[in-house]
Amino acid sequence: MAKDANGRHVDITEVMQKCVQEDREVLETLAKLDQTPKSPAPSAQAPIVFKYKQVIVVRSDLALTKGKTAVQVAHAAIAAAEETKKSHPDWYAAWLQEGQRKIALKVKDEGTLVVLNEKANQAHIPAAMIRDFGLTEIPPNTVTCIGLGPAPSEMFDELTSSLALL
Repeated sequence: MAKDANGRHVDITEVMQKCVQEDREVLETLAKLDQTPKSPAPSAQAPIVFKYKQVIVVRSDLALTKGKTAVQVAHAAIAAAEETKKSHPDWYAAWLQEGQRKIALKVKDEGTLVVLNEKANQAHIPAAMIRDFGLTEIPPNTVTCIGLGPAPSEMFDELTSSLALL
């Protein structure tokens, strides 16, 4: 169990199953729409330009194990993608089609995550703040990370450019 950005309890397993089914449907629709000839794979000299990305930001002060961090990041990625699918289905579909780029960053504490969430909301970037259920390493309702987007890449420039990579 986790809470979404609005504080509602959500069953992550149920959300993941629904997400997988909806992703299949989106990909099938995209495949039907994409009738353009495929270009050859890009060469090593031609960089891939991603128009959309998702950013996951993790608290570094919690000293989570690698496994716990990975699970929290997965929760954030799925929850934020679901928010985007509802609010900006065109962004979501384009992000899926171009390879689902993700960037993992870190901040020093919960306060920084809260400010980041507020700025994301002001910039109209879909966001999902993740609170742990508290069954293993940390107390219940501990804010662990935030998932942002997917959204157009340039929307993140001012918001996250000063943050360090996880």
